Amino acid sequence: MLELKVKPKQIDGITPYLYDVWYCGDKKALKYIEYHRRPLKIIENINYFTGLKVLDIGCDWGYLLMWIQHQFHDVACYGIDISDKNVEFGNKLARSNGYNIHLEYGNANKLPHEDNFFDYVVCTETFEHFFPPERINILEECYRVLKSEGYLLMTTPNKWGIAEIVKQFLGKYNIARRLIPMLPHPVGKEGFKIEGATKGDRMTNIPESIKSLRRKAEKAGFTVINQNAFIFIPEITPNCLLNFLCIVETALERLKVFNFLATTQYIILKKPPK
Repeated sequence: MLELKVKPKQIDGITPYLYDVWYCGDKKALKYIEYHRRPLKIIENINYFTGLKVLDIGCDWGYLLMWIQHQFHDVACYGIDISDKNVEFGNKLARSNGYNIHLEYGNANKLPHEDNFFDYVVCTETFEHFFPPERINILEECYRVLKSEGYLLMTTPNKWGIAEIVKQFLGKYNIARRLIPMLPHPVGKEGFKIEGATKGDRMTNIPESIKSLRRKAEKAGFTVINQNAFIFIPEITPNCLLNFLCIVETALERLKVFNFLATTQYIILKKPPK
């Protein structure tokens, strides 16, 4: 996990929810999952070379790009998100911590970048928030902006993971959501507006299965290099149980037969050579 040296409560009156409650909060399981395991899976699969260019789709306040630049130093890091205020906050937070990343408002349906520009496109816990009819088009946009033999690295909830099934089920009930505020709310066809987005953009919360994500990626033209699932610890785990459950999780992940029940899936996609 990347620990920022400068962590202001707000910048120009802006405080992104995920930064304030998840990253700066006291819930250890959230930090472990959202700011360690998931982004680390992305970073572990980046092969550094001089002149590397990375785009993060759904960058929010830019945490993943800061960690990538911390790890590889001179990587050119770009991010796009529909939360215009969070992007504004992230650019200033990055500069105050010595990182030179470029975050901007935009929609993944039409990326504001030229063809064949990036070596890597990364996307963590964002794909499930795109409306299903748009998902293949978004994958095609990722394909377009990647260089030949570039990579798309993605993590997203596993629809049939145990924790995801329980979370979606409990989220249907008001009493459960009052007891566990992190549970997802039922989402209608129009989706919902997110904190930090002032330009009218909306999103949904519909996880993909491992098989359906693979089919969509291949339809968009990608070659699937690797796909699997990991993480068994629920985000609502109490602090006192985290260390014990980390041991259990390590054992379960080594038993590959259980991976299809894990909370998070990851996929490594490659744009074929011309």
